[in-house]
Amino acid sequence: MRIAVISDIHANVFALKKALNIITKSSVDKVIFLGDLLTYGCDVNQTIEALQMFSYKKQTVFIKGNHDQIYFDMQNKKEFQYKPFPDFILESVWHTYNEMDCKLIDVFDWKDSTIIENIYFSHANALGYGNWCYLNTDDEIYQTSKIILNDDLSGGVFGHTHRNKYSDVSLYELNHMEKNINNSYIQTGKCFITNPGSIGQPRGNTPSFLLMDIMSEKVRTELVYFEYEDVKHIESINKSTLSIKTKNKLISYFK
Repeated sequence: MRIAVISDIHANVFALKKALNIITKSSVDKVIFLGDLLTYGCDVNQTIEALQMFSYKKQTVFIKGNHDQIYFDMQNKKEFQYKPFPDFILESVWHTYNEMDCKLIDVFDWKDSTIIENIYFSHANALGYGNWCYLNTDDEIYQTSKIILNDDLSGGVFGHTHRNKYSDVSLYELNHMEKNINNSYIQTGKCFITNPGSIGQPRGNTPSFLLMDIMSEKVRTELVYFEYEDVKHIESINKSTLSIKTKNKLISYFK
């Protein structure tokens, strides 16, 4: 089975269309979207429509991210700030909300997470939906790895950080030893953790997604970097009604 994994589009329709074009030519069986469709970019409805049209042609699994949950809550008149947002994020969120001409939760068949061929997929980590802790430190990776191993899974694929820090699927050896109920030490094992990077707002590198070939007990990955006309995305932000301060902050991610 060949799977394409994309994440963190953030309303960058130009990057999304380029990635989907490459994926279409890559003979994949299924696409996993790890969440965060909107916020930051200003082509809100165009982004939703592009992914929706693609999903009609290729089987796609839609996993909810923290930014998707924001709009589910806003459109249901619930509190949407799961933590205090910086001003530029809050302004971008309200701009996105006011631009949207659909009820986002009804557009796709959203899931909290999914397991495919013994591999766990979710937006942020394996700690449960609504926990938006990042996988940046060794301890954070360890906590998620414990859950994956306890569930007899071989690995996990997560987005959220916008960085393909764990781009190569390699065994992540757990260096910790844990005590069991008899106060003896047990080795908890090993698994892999990987991240496809971000389609729409990569941090520290160029846009990327992940191709995974799953062959019985083997997993082969290819991290696909691509270029697109980011000047069009920047122009879209500049043409919006966002404040100058917020525009400059959002554009700074592409310089």
